[in-house]
Amino acid sequence: QRANAANAATFNRLFFVVCVTWSLYPFIWIATVGLRAVPFRMEAYMFSALDVISKASFGIIFLTTVPKAHHRILPLPEGGKDSNERTKPKAMFDGMLNRRRGRSGGQE
Repeated sequence: QRANAANAATFNRLFFVVCVTWSLYPFIWIATVGLRAVPFRMEAYMFSALDVISKASFGIIFLTTVPKAHHRILPLPEGGKDSNERTKPKAMFDGMLNRRRGRSGGQE
């Protein structure tokens, strides 16, 4: 019963954040594109700031209110190595770098 109430409260908070932040997009669009009352650079700043605010606030609320017991670590694909091993990304990067060098002819 308690968990359902906590989940409902979290959902309501997240729903409120999404509704409020997403409802601001049309107003910015009207002010910038519709009325041309704001220069393009300011339009870009406004949309970027709204993107950061909406996504960051959603993420912060979600990560701070959902109990860690409900967080899951997704399984690795079949044949994958332990997530603590850091050689796989380096090997991928080295492979991309070698292919690029091979295409440009700049072999070392």
